[in-house]
Amino acid sequence: FCSVAIDDDDILEVPDAACDPRFADNPLVLGDPSIRFYAGVPLRLSGGLRVGTLCVIDRISGELTSTQRSVLKHLAATAVELLEARRTAHEVEISEARFRALSEASPLGVFAADDAGACTYTNARYRAIFGRDETDVLGGGWARAVHPDDRSDVFLEWQRTAQLALEFDAEFRILRDDGNVRHVRALSRPVLATDGGVSSHVGSIEDITERKAQELALRKSETLLAETGAMAEIGGWELDL
Repeated sequence: FCSVAIDDDDILEVPDAACDPRFADNPLVLGDPSIRFYAGVPLRLSGGLRVGTLCVIDRISGELTSTQRSVLKHLAATAVELLEARRTAHEVEISEARFRALSEASPLGVFAADDAGACTYTNARYRAIFGRDETDVLGGGWARAVHPDDRSDVFLEWQRTAQLALEFDAEFRILRDDGNVRHVRALSRPVLATDGGVSSHVGSIEDITERKAQELALRKSETLLAETGAMAEIGGWELDL
């Protein structure tokens, strides 16, 4: 029955299978459960693939009312929506597994946050930079780790970029629980929902403490060279600096 119904574009209705030459010699009609009435709707996914049917059967011949036909079509549409949702959920699950595998292999700290900025995922490198375990960095834990002297500027920039659905790019310090201060660069991009709003954020954290130390040492060297050059000029020395 369903192999015929799945190729139909509308409801396949069989008032009395025993009188229908397509099904009269079917074992399900001749024997148990002695099918007489059948009505089935093909289930077509959004891509056009027919994956099955939604049907009703009875041992007594009959005919659908207009209300029953409408209800059967509605149930079929609901079944298709549920199948689509399950397929989407499966695809999302695969995508998330791939994302986690890649992020765990990344030399950068990787994170995901909801539309309000609450952290929902971090990789191992992220937690190592912050010096905290997974529980401590989820939710608003990352915000508490921002150095008090940088916190106001970071939050203002985060709120501005989030409201405008822009990329967040900032350098700031974090104060770890052990008292160690680390310089980091945070990059974050909004993930847009179908309605155009922001559904979440994904980004990375890079520990740039060593780079900052090298930049500071270079500036000190340049300052020292400049001061030494000025002293040589005052003393009448001829030095090629």
